[in-house]
Amino acid sequence: MQSSSRQIEQMKQFILSEATEKAEEIKTKAENEAYAWKNEQSKKQKDEIDRQCQKEMEQHRISKRVAHANEIKRQRDSVLNARLESMEKLKKTALQRLTKITTESSYDKLIADLTIQAIESVSGSGSTDVVVRCRKADVSKVEKSLKAVKGISAKLDSKFLDDEMVGGVYATANSGKIVCNNTLLHRLENCMDEIMPILRNGLFN
Repeated sequence: MQSSSRQIEQMKQFILSEATEKAEEIKTKAENEAYAWKNEQSKKQKDEIDRQCQKEMEQHRISKRVAHANEIKRQRDSVLNARLESMEKLKKTALQRLTKITTESSYDKLIADLTIQAIESVSGSGSTDVVVRCRKADVSKVEKSLKAVKGISAKLDSKFLDDEMVGGVYATANSGKIVCNNTLLHRLENCMDEIMPILRNGLFN
């Protein structure tokens, strides 16, 4: 009877021991899994933070590059506008000088030379029906110049140039197919175009 009781007690202790070990194994495994999960979540959070930081840094770099490019463009536009303004002032001054010339006695010879030059230009290849247009204020001067032209038939146009042309003449031939713009404004604009590089270097360098 005592032998049976001992055997039962031994079996009982064995079962309790096995159960305790199994419980410890389960507990240890659960703790390890929880630790691993925690580390994984921490790594994910860290990676997400790193990605967000990288994204914000890249956005900051892009913003700086854009701001730098915009500033350079603004400065270039400012310089360009200043140059254009200077050129316009120079042109305005030249126009004022030309306008003054048209009121001086020397203008009589100037418009005569411009008229003859324009007529010869459009009639160079045997052109016909040469027509000369001028400002209303210059009619008498141009009529006198037409009479001085030898060997070329030219007449004064019934229409007039706008005063904004400043002075000079506009000649056509062959029903308007051949043209010579010999107005003072046109000659000034051509002159400005030709000397523009020189003016830029002189004014801005």
